[in-house]
Amino acid sequence: TEQAAQFGRDVTISDDGNRIVVGAFGNDTGGNNRGQLYTFDLSDADPANWQATGVAFQPTGAIPDGNDPLGDDDQLGLRISLGGDGGEWLVASAHLDDGNGDSTSAAGAVYVFRLNGAGTYDVHQKLSGTGGANAEFGRSVDINEEGNLIAVGARLEDTFGNNVGGVYLFSLDDSQGIGSKWTLSDGPKIDENRD
Repeated sequence: TEQAAQFGRDVTISDDGNRIVVGAFGNDTGGNNRGQLYTFDLSDADPANWQATGVAFQPTGAIPDGNDPLGDDDQLGLRISLGGDGGEWLVASAHLDDGNGDSTSAAGAVYVFRLNGAGTYDVHQKLSGTGGANAEFGRSVDINEEGNLIAVGARLEDTFGNNVGGVYLFSLDDSQGIGSKWTLSDGPKIDENRD
């Protein structure tokens, strides 16, 4: 990787222990500080060794639901998490994303990737909060082991007061198969003064 890519700032491992994803939020592929993700799988031939599995990746081209693609200084991969069987779902923050049309500075976003039949990840959805400019939605992110609940932190969320922060919860209704969507189930909520 390049200098200042910050490779390894966050890492995640699949529930079966066979895949690792590494974030490099300072990577300049495609533009300044866009960030990039790397996958490594255990070798079938030599289970003591991890091997890079395909090229490093980031969301490119059209993003589902008409969302803007990754832009300069979005910092994809500051926080990442794998969930679901064998790492079916990968969530990766882009906490400095400026929103659609670059209209909301550092509002933040989270990209949701789904494992495809080739063993690589496709962009499934781009999540955003309601906190507006500088909320840094995605400063922290996690997905549960079952792969049906995502929690996203927005450390400068203003819903409860200036820069108090908040947490959003997204749930998955997988009844639509490959086309299933993640929907906001709760949030923003949770600060130290509230239930």
